[in-house]
Amino acid sequence: MFLLAESCCRFDVDGRWLISELDQTPLSRIQNVFDQYGSANFAPLLDVYGTLHARFSDRSVRRELIEPATPRTPEGTQPAYIRAYSEIHDLSGKLMSDLTALILMWRDDWPLAIFRNWLL
Repeated sequence: MFLLAESCCRFDVDGRWLISELDQTPLSRIQNVFDQYGSANFAPLLDVYGTLHARFSDRSVRRELIEPATPRTPEGTQPAYIRAYSEIHDLSGKLMSDLTALILMWRDDWPLAIFRNWLL
């Protein structure tokens, strides 16, 4: 979505710039868009992303997420509190909030059609 918005600002009618960016990682794509705006601070987003990546890379966290205890009684079907899930959920919410704040910061730079299309 960030690439599409930036592509519109560049009047990338034939899509060459957009296509050239697709070989980058998702984080690199966002970084490339950030680089176009001097007022954007990418560091907090990188911190949250790095923490999320570290959590997903941790074998014990992955085990906790994919091996919850199987309930043996109807009472056991209540959702169990999974610490790793809660932490990842909170970090993901922070990442989405940071991305949303940046999108709103650029609302005067990107065409209104981009925001309209995101709502669809």
